[in-house]
Amino acid sequence: MSFATLLTELYQSMPADNGSQRALIWICILVLLIYFVRLMGRLLARIFGRDRPDTSGAASGLRRGAAAKQERAGAPGTAGTGPDLPHEPSIKQRQAGELAEMRVQRKLRELKGKVINGYIKSENIFFARHNFEIDFLLLVPNVGLIVTEVKNWSGDIYPSSGTTWRQVRSGGQPAEIKNPSLQVLRTAELVRELLSYYKIDQWPIHTLVLVANRGAAVHISPDDRPQSDVIKEHELTTWINSRPKQEHLRFSRTDHERIRGAIKAHEELYPWEA
Repeated sequence: MSFATLLTELYQSMPADNGSQRALIWICILVLLIYFVRLMGRLLARIFGRDRPDTSGAASGLRRGAAAKQERAGAPGTAGTGPDLPHEPSIKQRQAGELAEMRVQRKLRELKGKVINGYIKSENIFFARHNFEIDFLLLVPNVGLIVTEVKNWSGDIYPSSGTTWRQVRSGGQPAEIKNPSLQVLRTAELVRELLSYYKIDQWPIHTLVLVANRGAAVHISPDDRPQSDVIKEHELTTWINSRPKQEHLRFSRTDHERIRGAIKAHEELYPWEA
């Protein structure tokens, strides 16, 4: 006996004069049918290997939709890893990075609604066959978008235009560190390409390296300046207020949501997090 036949016989066995009871039972049956169909769909998806854990809510659906849209449009890169995927950080590196970003995020919460409209944070983004991270993307009225690279370096930092910078750590040990200005310029260019793909690239994009360690000192030579501004976390408000202003540059709530949705649509777990 089929499921439909069983339901029909159940319906016919009810007293004809009890319309309210029949209606209530049919509502219950409809709810059960919807649940049953969804359950079977998930089961079949798991059997055929198509079900992936949704770790980011609505952004997961946006990611799948964006990947399909890119495939149809022939855009480069849909999901996966490129040649520039970073190495897995050590526990110490991860903790230092998280601490620095927490400090900056506290500062941004203070500035939100006063100096900035909002900010967006994202980790592993895969777009145009490249992997990149956005520590913070600031939405600043009258200024535009600011791609911010956060560092938790200690000691004395000597930025330059070269591929590496000189650092003298707190204990006096000298070190060479990769030039983060080059890194944030690359991130800004990929952000520009991503937003252009979604046709929401009407704002200028600026870059900034933000040193969050309060004990660090930044020494910039006027004869060999880095490719982007480098400031301490407590200087952020002053730095933003000193930017040239363009009155037509505004961000609505919809703008914020569209920018965030475009970025989150391409966010993937790192291989070591999967």
